[in-house]
Amino acid sequence: MGYTYPDIAFAISAVETGYWWTQPPGFNLFGMKKNPRGFYASLSKDGYCRYTSESASLADYGAYERQVIAKYNLVSRAAYLGHIHRRFCPTASYRVKLALAFQTLATIRSLT
Repeated sequence: MGYTYPDIAFAISAVETGYWWTQPPGFNLFGMKKNPRGFYASLSKDGYCRYTSESASLADYGAYERQVIAKYNLVSRAAYLGHIHRRFCPTASYRVKLALAFQTLATIRSLT
């Protein structure tokens, strides 16, 4: 998908889907809510995007990442991750879950 920070995309998707054990409702791999980007087909009752495919969800996240980086002039991985911590899901437990997902990705990479 050409993400600027694919490891962050991996971590968010891992956390949001429970490491892909089951298909998330509406193919929503990133926990995206209603937005103006136009990739979703419908919304759940609580405002979460429902996509027609995983590809649409992946494309929406990529558009989100590009939009946020440009809008806030985020010039580093740390700045983007800081944005995720502040705006995407600001709870301390989410930060811990993301850190665990980063460790999991490092382990996977070490096996290849």
